[in-house]
Amino acid sequence: MNPMPDGPSGPTLPLPNRRKLDGSGLRLGGVPGLPDLEDFPTELATRPEDAFPNRKEEARRVLKRLETIVTEHVRAAERMGVTRDRLSFKTVVDWLRDHAKGGTPELPSSGDPVLDYLHQGLIDDLLLEPGNVLLATPTGPDSIRYDAMDAAFWRECLDLLETSLSEST
Repeated sequence: MNPMPDGPSGPTLPLPNRRKLDGSGLRLGGVPGLPDLEDFPTELATRPEDAFPNRKEEARRVLKRLETIVTEHVRAAERMGVTRDRLSFKTVVDWLRDHAKGGTPELPSSGDPVLDYLHQGLIDDLLLEPGNVLLATPTGPDSIRYDAMDAAFWRECLDLLETSLSEST
């Protein structure tokens, strides 16, 4: 017996049962089949510091990524004739920290449109990192769970970045 019946354009796979789209099956972003926010475990949003044992190792890994982004931006700034000492890393980190706390910060103008452009570009690139980094949590001898970075851990990484930048100037 052929498991895939032939359709008008060749073999077809059976379609899964679909819910009727009457609005009752709509969830996150109007996409049917996704769970409601209430269905997600709250411990992911409020993970305690000891929830993943390799927190310091993960923070060093994230810091290395952030430092690489900063280094790339410093090189780009130098090609534009802007030296590292003119860049305000404190302004950038403060903006990111305020954003991570749920604020809607405004980037203060430096009075120089090139510097403002460079600061905004660095913020834009660094702001992508929490979504690009998954934290590895061992769940057994042969298994690892990957979780998205939470806001508290992101703020810790920003603190490390600020310290690293202040030490390197």
